[in-house]
Amino acid sequence: MRIVVTGPTGRIGSLLALLLLAAPVRAASPPPSPRTEEIRIPTATMPTPVPVRLWLPAGFDEAAPGSLPLLVFLHDGYGSQKSFSGRKLDRILDGMIARGEVPPMVVASPRTFGTFNSNDRLGKARAFDFLVDVLVPELLSRFPQLRRDRAGRGLTGISMGGYGSLKILLRRPELFGSVSALSPWIEDLSFDFQKEQNVFLRVTMDRVFGKTVETSTIRSESLFVILEGPRAPRSDRPRLLLVAGDAEHWVVSGKIARLQAAFAAADVPYESRTRSGGHDWNFWRASFPEIVLFHAEAFGPGAPPDPSQVRSW
Repeated sequence: MRIVVTGPTGRIGSLLALLLLAAPVRAASPPPSPRTEEIRIPTATMPTPVPVRLWLPAGFDEAAPGSLPLLVFLHDGYGSQKSFSGRKLDRILDGMIARGEVPPMVVASPRTFGTFNSNDRLGKARAFDFLVDVLVPELLSRFPQLRRDRAGRGLTGISMGGYGSLKILLRRPELFGSVSALSPWIEDLSFDFQKEQNVFLRVTMDRVFGKTVETSTIRSESLFVILEGPRAPRSDRPRLLLVAGDAEHWVVSGKIARLQAAFAAADVPYESRTRSGGHDWNFWRASFPEIVLFHAEAFGPGAPPDPSQVRSW
């Protein structure tokens, strides 16, 4: 930088110029960006505090109370609370928000590895109870920015997480305004099925559901069995979307079609879409925008909720 000073005040001007050059230049504050934050929720439903990874959109700290919808994400059977960010789904969502395709939202992903999103037979690890009775109330108590109305809460899951999402929809339909399942794990669960699995799955199932036919609870966790039981009126059901790849085992074997028939017989409203792809992260990443758009539409503009639709825990 060149500074030219002329006239009788040149000495004073030179001094001021030097002071200006020496003054620190303050850079403009960087624009807000999304971030992840992990919390641990102590609960009587599980033997240890449950890790929950949160994805918080840009501007989260300045968001008005009750303004941001919540999407609960249940990971696949081999994943963890880190899968949403580790598998780069967060980048997909951030891009959609930045382009104005969907509104800002918070994503919460609890760790449910090795639980089948179920209560174990002995009541020592009640993952299902944690998901339906503890998770959302705890998040609402910690983060005032979250919407309090049912329409402002969505639930989604991949593979085993999709199975968990469907089970929550069927047993506790009042909790979420929209539910989706991407490549859900769908099996006609029975003790015979349990004994046919590989060593890893069989050991895990024995721990969760019981080791003998007399004590096993696995059949009661079958979506097909749940659909045969009592159910909420059609008007109380949340919106439901199923998305699966045409090369997936559960599509090829007819399990998805059988589940659709069971939904229809039980008068459970749903939408099902089959896309080209298999049971893998390439398909799940390609399909995730479809899941986000579905929930964003269900979230709506976030108008003041009808008091009758606000869930009180």
